Amino acid sequence: TQGLALDYGKGRVVMTGDAAMFSAQVLRSTDAQSRLSETRMGMNVAGNDNQRFLLNIMRWLTRFGE
Repeated sequence: TQGLALDYGKGRVVMTGDAAMFSAQVLRSTDAQSRLSETRMGMNVAGNDNQRFLLNIMRWLTRFGE
């Protein structure tokens, strides 16, 4: 399981197994020929739904729209 959401008492709780999906990371490095390479992680990766997922979590936690 990567995440868990539940009602707890009068509030709500969300726990995730990895915080990296909620970050925007860029790893830059150079090889032996001084060529720069770039690796994107988290919200910087095109085609994933991490931004929408985090927004949905925040809306659920705050009971936005209820």
